[in-house]
Amino acid sequence: MRDFLEQARALRAAQRQAQQAGEQLEQRLQGASQSKPHHAWPQALPHNEALARALLDELERPHDDPLFDAELLKVAGLSALVGVCLDLALVGDITGALGSSLLSALGAPEEHLSSAPKVPFDKTLSAEMGATGNHRWNSLSHHPTLVGLISGIQDTLSSTSTHIVDAEVITVASTNAGVERALREGPALDPKAWAIEKILWAASRTLSHWWSDINTSMGLPGPLSTLAKCFESGNLTYEGMELNIADYSYELYRAGLDMRRYLADGIVPLSAQLVVRWCAWSEARGRGLTKREALGCSLKLSDRHQRALLLSYAMISGANLGKVLLTGNPLLLNVSQWVALSRLGLRRFVSAHLCASTAEDQQRAALTQEALVLTRQLSSLQKTQHKLSTVLSGALGVSTLKTNKTNKTSK
Repeated sequence: MRDFLEQARALRAAQRQAQQAGEQLEQRLQGASQSKPHHAWPQALPHNEALARALLDELERPHDDPLFDAELLKVAGLSALVGVCLDLALVGDITGALGSSLLSALGAPEEHLSSAPKVPFDKTLSAEMGATGNHRWNSLSHHPTLVGLISGIQDTLSSTSTHIVDAEVITVASTNAGVERALREGPALDPKAWAIEKILWAASRTLSHWWSDINTSMGLPGPLSTLAKCFESGNLTYEGMELNIADYSYELYRAGLDMRRYLADGIVPLSAQLVVRWCAWSEARGRGLTKREALGCSLKLSDRHQRALLLSYAMISGANLGKVLLTGNPLLLNVSQWVALSRLGLRRFVSAHLCASTAEDQQRAALTQEALVLTRQLSSLQKTQHKLSTVLSGALGVSTLKTNKTNKTSK
């Protein structure tokens, strides 16, 4: 870090010398020429001076900055304001309808089709096994998560159906003749097929089945339903019923808090993120970066802007929780916002405690980028100085010739 500060001070000294030389050349040029003074240098110089000073101040700024400075709080506040307004106005029945309309526009069927891919995990357990709720809620392979996809691939290749009942995983064999026929037609039961071919075929079949189910009246469970099914404890009240966490989540899923709502509710954290990225782009442009470089800063947020985004997510989530508590309506819970907050918070925690060297490398790379920008600005000053020197030489030469001619004529 000390090397960067020394480079910054050296660049500042060079910039001051370039400015002094430019001012001297401008004064000599104005005194030697009768024409209109050259305004390019005095117009460009203050801008470059301010830009260079801002960049160098950024480089020399102590790195034990407060966690949230004034500018960062402004960015977080603006982002949170947009997110909270959208959460209050849309999250609920409106986002549920928007999610269904979006999936319909993309071609997802609204009714279960007989031509939908046959899968062995499309099976309903008997009540004797203690299963409650519909088969999509109980079947782990019907949960559109990474765990659900892995379970779906395994069930498809092994012709089984995996369920979660009373916080326990139960696997039963499929006895559907149509499913067995579909599996024999594919590579799943072909001993000559490659393993990767079987996995890709099973994955595509699982995803296709999800697509045929997601926009039907029953829908698909949300992303946190798998975790909720593992908690058969607690005592929560919903519409006069005393339920544990798993059954409470099932009732919310039946009432509309499904995957469609999750997708549409994502407009809130997405809008907050877009505001922060726009602020990062504007700040980069204000520092003199090119549009391409500013775009890179907005796509890969700096540590400061990630803190602003995390603070924004926290404020939006707090507002959403307050709305749920004040209205007493758990269906207004924005699961997408809470998932976004959890993901970013976990990533920041891991980055701060387990990837300290990576963060230091990123900081060094950012300082290097700032130094390169400053170097380009100083190079531009030097080119302008060279042009002024050329103009000055020409002006002095013309002035000398005129003076000599005047002297000869007077003699």
